[in-house]
Amino acid sequence: MVYFERLTRPDSVGKVVSSSRFNRDTIPTNNLNPTSARLGFFMAYYLYILYSESKDRFYIGQTENVDTRLIYHNSGFVQSTKFGRPWKLVFVKEFTDRGKAMKEEVRLKKAKNRIYLEWYISNG
Repeated sequence: MVYFERLTRPDSVGKVVSSSRFNRDTIPTNNLNPTSARLGFFMAYYLYILYSESKDRFYIGQTENVDTRLIYHNSGFVQSTKFGRPWKLVFVKEFTDRGKAMKEEVRLKKAKNRIYLEWYISNG
C-alpha cells in the first residue's frame, strides 16, 4: 500500500514526507490539466483550429492543453505560426486518445480546402 501525505506548503514538492505508518521519498507533482483531472485517469486530446487576421490564414493542430498551446503560438515559440500573430482560437474538438486527434488533424490538413474548413468550423 502506498500512501502520499500532501503538505500545504508549496515549497514541499520533492521533499521527503513521512507518516507514522508509511514512508515515501517524494511527493508526486500533479501535471494534469483541468480536463484530464475531470476525466480521471484518461487523458483528453484536442484538435484545434487557429485563425490569423493579419495573414488571413488558418492553422490546424492537436494538443493535450489548448490554453498552453495557444500561448506558445502567440508568443512566437512555434516556427510555423510566429509570423501570423495574434492567433485566435476558432474551433476545438475533444478526442479520447491522441491517435484519433492526429488522424483528424492530418485529414483536415490534406484537404487543403478553405471552404471545407470554414464549413467544418461552423458545423462542428
